[in-house]
Amino acid sequence: MPPLNLSRVSEMLERLQNTLEEESQQAGPRWLIKTYDDLTPEEKSIPDDWLPRLHHCNRMGTLDSLEKKEAARQKIWALVFDGWDTDSPIPKPTNPGGSKATDGIVKIGVLDEDAPSSRKRKADGSMAPVPAWRSRGADVFIKAKAHWRRQDLCFPLCDSRGIAFASNISYRKLPGSSLGRLKGECSSRWDSIEVYRGRKANNELVAYWARNKLMVSLKNNWRGRGDPDAVGLPGSRTTATLPGRSTMEIDQIIDLGKLTYIKLCMDIWEANHDAASFHMAMKNTYSGVFEMFELVKDVNRFQIKGTEWKFCLKDPTNPTSPWKAFGIVLEENVKWLKKANSKWLDFDWLSKQIRLINPPIDPKTGIIQLNYAWKEIIDKLDEIPGDNLPQWVKKDTKWLYNDQESWPLIEEHENFRKLFSEGIWCDLVPIFGILTTGAHLNVYKITKEKGFQVWVSQRPDTQPNFPGLLDQAAAGGFTPSHKTILECIEREKKQESKGYPRHWRDLMRQSPNIPTIQYFDVRDERWEKGYAGLPEPGIRKAYDLRVNDEKIKGKEGQTFKLMGIDEVRESLLHGRWKPNSALVMIDFMIRHGLIENKIEKAEIPRLLKLDRERQFGFGIAVIELSDYVQFPLHGNK
Repeated sequence: MPPLNLSRVSEMLERLQNTLEEESQQAGPRWLIKTYDDLTPEEKSIPDDWLPRLHHCNRMGTLDSLEKKEAARQKIWALVFDGWDTDSPIPKPTNPGGSKATDGIVKIGVLDEDAPSSRKRKADGSMAPVPAWRSRGADVFIKAKAHWRRQDLCFPLCDSRGIAFASNISYRKLPGSSLGRLKGECSSRWDSIEVYRGRKANNELVAYWARNKLMVSLKNNWRGRGDPDAVGLPGSRTTATLPGRSTMEIDQIIDLGKLTYIKLCMDIWEANHDAASFHMAMKNTYSGVFEMFELVKDVNRFQIKGTEWKFCLKDPTNPTSPWKAFGIVLEENVKWLKKANSKWLDFDWLSKQIRLINPPIDPKTGIIQLNYAWKEIIDKLDEIPGDNLPQWVKKDTKWLYNDQESWPLIEEHENFRKLFSEGIWCDLVPIFGILTTGAHLNVYKITKEKGFQVWVSQRPDTQPNFPGLLDQAAAGGFTPSHKTILECIEREKKQESKGYPRHWRDLMRQSPNIPTIQYFDVRDERWEKGYAGLPEPGIRKAYDLRVNDEKIKGKEGQTFKLMGIDEVRESLLHGRWKPNSALVMIDFMIRHGLIENKIEKAEIPRLLKLDRERQFGFGIAVIELSDYVQFPLHGNK
């Protein structure tokens, strides 16, 4: 046996000792921590600096007491030790992902006809079949869509998979449903899902930071587990090796900017209302709050996309007369009007204007003979070949075609009004998005026993538009033949009802001047056949008539009922009113102090008032109707 080399042995022992020391430094912590109670007081405070930011982002209020801080701390540590201890690797936080298309959807109705999702074809060239969830009889939903920068919230229609429908689908609303409640429920569901998703992601991130911070602390014998003077000494390791496992990286980067503030539909509701009053009203949920306000917004559904065209006219007797906008035409409708190849229509693609050109003028009256143009345009549309045509293209949707009933073309200048006094045929009004006008008469009585009561008309089921819905006692659209509001109201009153006091005109003169209201709706299946999805800009003039014991009776199949204000309110919220008549009724209730919500009393008139500057966003003339027609009341011409 060779002689023992002591220096060699000493060198080997020194190497072995160094190796053992190095492995000892890289080993896992000497303590196995599984619960909150296993932590030292110093370790328990690890997440304290992050908790205020976490609670703010999670919409959980401020930690303004020791009790709240301790409860928040324990919740985080409970999450830290949920399926983990210090003898385990630290899992990365899961990716929460974004919101899903189906988040918060609420059923609103049922499809009346198929709603194809695309124009894709199969390999053989045939059209792909319509999926079951977009076929006739399938459920229709609304979903919340928030625009955070604009602080705007809309509720597009969608299928059961959350895929949006086109704006012109035909569907039946759920009977007895209130759009305000459905929108509130949709908002509440969306917020609940978003709160769960956001809090889960934020909490997991803070728990991840706490685990890493704890492991570093244990490895370095910090926070009550060693010499306090050793804290922060050079050479502190950032890895910990667990027995039998490879080296585990410890993430020491704490970035509070990664905590995501949870945005909610509630934020947008509050941005449009006084927050304190909002919370007082909403209590535990806001699905029924501001229903009247939401109802008014629902009759202002048209959203300007910037792709729309204008229907324009000009004074042919004045060569320098500019083209003036009288209607809004959807981009998809322009191609069908172009295909009609009418000699009366010119398309200016640069300005996006459809212009009525070269109309003949009657030499005796000086009035433009518009009816020739309207008839030819309708005839040309009907001649467009093909099967997949919009319903409005064909004559069988023109229920007034033979009657040639017209709407007036509203303009401020008297000479222009005279030139175009024939107006435009009612059948073309939705196609060209012409401003509609009308007058409504609220007939009511007041007694000590029952307070306010309103005479309400129910439209016949045979009406082509809004069958069976509720209306004012007398309401109707202006025609070019009407010279005064009184004449319009009187015609509707004679046609629809009887039983008024003999001196009803004098009684109307005693009522205050009621400003004209304005709205911008989108037609749906309740309007005349074939016009769903087309724009409906409108202005309406309302008057009040207080009666005593007179009993209003119906004509033309209409029925009348004396309704108390509570019953009127319920019928409004359940969608039983003709849309523009609902606005007139809500306006009546606000003017007479019958709506108690202070915010609604302030906000609804703002939505209804004439917007002379914006002019529907298209430069369409918006005027006070009592200035337009000569009604000898309240000092008007």
